Amino acid sequence: MNDQALPTYFEFDQADLEANRNGILSEKEKQKLGRQRKYDQQYGLKVGYLLLAVALILLLIYIIFFKAFGGGGIGLGFVLLVCAAIGYLELHHAYTAKIDTSKDLIKRVEGPIRITGEQGRHAMAYTLYIGKKEFEVDEELTGYVNQGDIYAIYFDGSKILSTEWLSKGK
Repeated sequence: MNDQALPTYFEFDQADLEANRNGILSEKEKQKLGRQRKYDQQYGLKVGYLLLAVALILLLIYIIFFKAFGGGGIGLGFVLLVCAAIGYLELHHAYTAKIDTSKDLIKRVEGPIRITGEQGRHAMAYTLYIGKKEFEVDEELTGYVNQGDIYAIYFDGSKILSTEWLSKGK
């Protein structure tokens, strides 16, 4: 195992690791997560408003064509409801999303690492298991860790922030 492979793969440095060991984010991590959360919020707003606009247009089409000229329109009504529901959920998530990273507490899990791969629809999906946690990873990570070795992983939600090798596995 290359000592620099994991920091490169997960994009952390010694200062990030030290902060994570103390249960907090480094300043660099706060800025990076803040930017990502802001982007996610803006994306959710755009998608939510777009879907609500589509639902409104479908409602107008339904009112003008199906009510005026008679007929069903059940399929159109269903699509309208789906667009409205997904648009509402996206907007709700965007408006309630936590942008502030100052109160984030970093969690730690340690134990032997196991990575499994499973064929998905279009590609392999890899999952890293450690303790009672699992994280989605990609194939590249399999070359950087030794299955069964003991690692500590520091994470926020489902995002791995930093990791360190502790000892050889049994």
